[in-house]
Amino acid sequence: YGTPFGYFTKGPRGTAVFANASGWDTAAKQAGFKVSTVPVVGAIAQWHAYERSDWSNAWSWGYFTAGSAGHVAVVTQVFSDGTVEVAQYNYGDMRSFSYMHARAPRYIYVPLASPQVR
Repeated sequence: YGTPFGYFTKGPRGTAVFANASGWDTAAKQAGFKVSTVPVVGAIAQWHAYERSDWSNAWSWGYFTAGSAGHVAVVTQVFSDGTVEVAQYNYGDMRSFSYMHARAPRYIYVPLASPQVR
C-alpha cells in the first residue's frame, strides 16, 4: 500500500521501535498512530504472543495462534461480519506469502504520510 514502515518508524508523536509483532500496538500508540478493534483496508492486523483467533482460507478453517513474537499482517479486505482478509508472510511454518480470512484482536492505522526513519 506504499506506506514506508520499518524497525524505527516516525509517527505524529515521534519515533517508535517496531520490533517483535507482539509489541506493535504499544509502539504504534507511542508514535501516535491509532490502534482500534475496527478493521479498515490498509491497516495492520496485530496479534500479541500466543493470541488466538478464528481463521479460514480457500481449503479449510480453524484457529490461528500467533507465535512467541506475535504476528502482523496487512488488511486487504473487510467483510460485513467484521472479519478481514489479510496478506501476510511467515504464517505457521510456511515461510512464504499467503492470504488468510480472520478476525484480528486489533488494527493499527498507519497513514500514507508516515515517513520511515530507518
